[in-house]
Amino acid sequence: MLQLDSFTLENDTTVFAKDVNASLEPGQILAVVGPSQSGKTFFLHQLKCGKPCTPEQDTKIGFFARRKLRKALPAGVAELIEKRLGLGWSELFSRGTCSRGQAQLRNVVTYTLAAQGNVCLLDTPFLNMDVMTKKKLANLLPELLRLLGKSAVVTSTDNDLEAAAETIHLTPTPKAPA
Repeated sequence: MLQLDSFTLENDTTVFAKDVNASLEPGQILAVVGPSQSGKTFFLHQLKCGKPCTPEQDTKIGFFARRKLRKALPAGVAELIEKRLGLGWSELFSRGTCSRGQAQLRNVVTYTLAAQGNVCLLDTPFLNMDVMTKKKLANLLPELLRLLGKSAVVTSTDNDLEAAAETIHLTPTPKAPA
């Protein structure tokens, strides 16, 4: 699914991570953890797997209409979501009013279902999410990924991704002058 061998993340002035080795199978999550401005989103862009989902930026009207699923869902996906989230499939994707946490959760689930390729890039999906919704999503994500045959790279400012198979802590350091 995803294999990083001696992956180094750097720009002209800073080294964010050096010699990273990671391997993900379907259903597994790679956590990329660091404070603000530590290179988490830069890390996702360097993987070149597509545009990451940032739930905070994708809450505008019409988001769901643009995220049309391109094929039938694998067996068990709707049932898993209903069981783990306590929401019916139609309720999850309705345009009715919902809490901010529910809107973020919808966005993350929708992106995960519709993402091209076998690696989902989730940029701070738990940011400002209420504790209960965050717990539901954290419990759902590995099983959902496994059913879809995908893995995920998830960024966070906190070391709170207990479901992660591997965790990379970004520690930016200035490059030595040439």
